[in-house]
Amino acid sequence: RQLDIDARTAHLMADSTGNDLEKILNEVEKIALALSEKGTRTVTPEVIEYYIGVSKEYNNFELLSSLIKRDPARAYRIAFYFAANERNHPIQMTLSTLFGFFSNLMAVYYLPNPQEQSIAALLGVQAFVARDYDLARRNYSAAQTFAIIHHLRLVDAYSKGVDASIPSSELYSELISRILSA
Repeated sequence: RQLDIDARTAHLMADSTGNDLEKILNEVEKIALALSEKGTRTVTPEVIEYYIGVSKEYNNFELLSSLIKRDPARAYRIAFYFAANERNHPIQMTLSTLFGFFSNLMAVYYLPNPQEQSIAALLGVQAFVARDYDLARRNYSAAQTFAIIHHLRLVDAYSKGVDASIPSSELYSELISRILSA
């Protein structure tokens, strides 16, 4: 449909549509029609929220934001919501989002001058995303980030039944606990 969408907005759309291709196609058609009437091709988080009906409070990016800010109350609230709605919020999607962020954060630690501009250039992201990495860099050390990546990989293995038989609902709270205590 020749629409412009950044990675963060694409993840938000994936969170809200799931992996049902028919639903994805219907939502893209709806957005394309609405944007053509407005004379633009850029899909923003606000467009996704308005036309798909995303709850800003309960998506992977809000969970990530609460972890970046080290807000345990909000992180646990979102995790408990995800655990209660496993069908709409499979843990693998959440793990993918968190792993992508924290592995990129690890790369930020190797920058000689980790300012927003250099972070944005290194990761190829917008300035507002670079601010998240800068805040996370101040809230988590490199060693903590490394430990978080390790925990993410363990929880991913557990979610697939490797060396554990923990239900996904419990994995969410364990995941948040491990990240915030890293």
